Amino acid sequence: MNIAPAALPISAYPVKTIEKLRYADTDRQGHINNAVFATLVEAGRVTFLYDPERPLTVAGTQFVIAELNLKFLSELN
Repeated sequence: MNIAPAALPISAYPVKTIEKLRYADTDRQGHINNAVFATLVEAGRVTFLYDPERPLTVAGTQFVIAELNLKFLSELN
């Protein structure tokens, strides 16, 4: 089954983080600039990967993001 991410309630995600958007993150119409999405993903990724209650790596190992694909579904205000 293919469920669009927007169709899932926030409670479906086990890890959550809050990011404060800045005025500089917006364009003249008040939309979040496309380049900012990668920054938001990075902030969420750090919270997710370094959660001491849910470690994803073994001690002494590292991770690398080799590719990041973003599919823009709609505007973010």
